[in-house]
Amino acid sequence: MNTTLDSTCRLCLQTCDFNNRLDERNFREKAQDILVLHLKVDAEHISIVCEACQAQVESFFLFKRNCRRNEKLGLNLKPTAYAIAAVFCDPEPSPHEVVSPKEPSPKPYKKGGRRYRRITDRVYKRITKEQLATCTRKELYKERYSKMCEICGKSLNSNYVEDHMNRHRGVRPYPCNALDCGAKFCSSMALRCHTARRHSDGRHPCPQCSKIFTSTVALQTHSRQHEEKTIFCEICNLGVRIPSALKTHMLVHTQQRDHKCEFCGKAFYTKHVLALHRRSHTGERPFACHVCDFSHAHRILYVKHMKKFHPGEAIRTLAEIQRMAKVQQRNATGE
Repeated sequence: MNTTLDSTCRLCLQTCDFNNRLDERNFREKAQDILVLHLKVDAEHISIVCEACQAQVESFFLFKRNCRRNEKLGLNLKPTAYAIAAVFCDPEPSPHEVVSPKEPSPKPYKKGGRRYRRITDRVYKRITKEQLATCTRKELYKERYSKMCEICGKSLNSNYVEDHMNRHRGVRPYPCNALDCGAKFCSSMALRCHTARRHSDGRHPCPQCSKIFTSTVALQTHSRQHEEKTIFCEICNLGVRIPSALKTHMLVHTQQRDHKCEFCGKAFYTKHVLALHRRSHTGERPFACHVCDFSHAHRILYVKHMKKFHPGEAIRTLAEIQRMAKVQQRNATGE
C-alpha cells in the first residue's frame, strides 16, 4: 500500500502527503490550545496536517507559552505609575520659601472603644489620581509590596520572601518543638500555621455540621464547603466558590497544558495532576497504612482501604503519614 498519496491538510486545505499528525496527543493539544477548538479525530474527521501547518502550530504555541510565562513573572512592558507621577509632581519651591518636611503620622486604630496611635516607622504613601489613571489599585499595591527573586527572577509578595529564599538555599531553620513531630519549615509563618493546624489543643466545632476541628485554620478551610456557589463558568455553567477554582477549570476549555511529564512527554492542566501521574513512573506509593502493609499512590484508594478493613482507625493525611515515617526512621537509626 502506498502511504505517500496526495491528501488534503485539515488546517489549510492544501494538498500534502498522507500522515496522521493529529493522532499524536501532544501535537493535537497544542493545536487545540491555539485554535481554542476541540479537534475530533475519528473515521469521519481526518488527521492529516501538512509540514507548514505543523511548523506554524509549534511556533505559535511556543510564542504563547513564553508570553504566559513572562506575564506570570511580571515582565510585561507597560508604563509604570511612578514614571507618570513624576511628570505631575508639584513645582520646586523658590529659594526664599522655607518648607518644613512633613513627618508621616501613624494612623489611629480602635481597640475596645478607644482610639490609639499605631507606633510604627512605616511610611504610608497615598495613591494619587494620576497613578489610578494608568493602573488599578490592585496592580499598584502588588507592585508596591512585591519583590523579585535574585536567583530565579520570580516576583512574589514580601511576606513570602524568606520562605522562597530558604527553599533556594535548601535550609529549614524553624523546627517544630512538639514531641515526636520533627517537622522543619523555611519560615516562621509556615511554622505558626503548622502549630495551629496540627498541635492545637482547642476544639472548634462547625456550626453547620457535627464535625470538630483542632484549630481555627482547619475550621475556616472546612467552612468553604458550606458556602454557596456564586461563580459560574460561561461555557458549561459549572459553579465554584472562589475565582481561583474557576481559573483552574477554564484550563479544561482552553486545553492549556503547561505541565509536561519529563518521563513520557504527556502534558497536564495542573501541577497536582502531574504529580499524581509522575508516581506511575517512579513507583512511589506515599499513602501507606499504619496497621498493615497496604500502600497506594492515590489517596482515594487509601481511604477506601481504611474504611473497609480498619474502620476504627484514624485516616491520616499525607503530611501525617510522612511525618510518622520520618519519626520511625529516626528512631530506627537512633537504636
